[in-house]
Amino acid sequence: MKALETGLRSEIKQIDLKIEQVRADLTRDMKDLETSLKRDMKDLEYRMTIKLGAMMVVAVGSVAAFVKLL
Repeated sequence: MKALETGLRSEIKQIDLKIEQVRADLTRDMKDLETSLKRDMKDLEYRMTIKLGAMMVVAVGSVAAFVKLL
């Protein structure tokens, strides 16, 4: 019985170590994904700002052209 108990405890410790390794890997992967998502969102923000600025330039230019024509 003692040998069986010792073997089970050893297996439980190995499983615990594997679980901790998986947890650490998942935590690292989640942090990497979070960093990537933040970078992608920042890029999207810049692109949207540029597009909005371009649309404003076109709108102001169009209004100025219409005012000159009238």
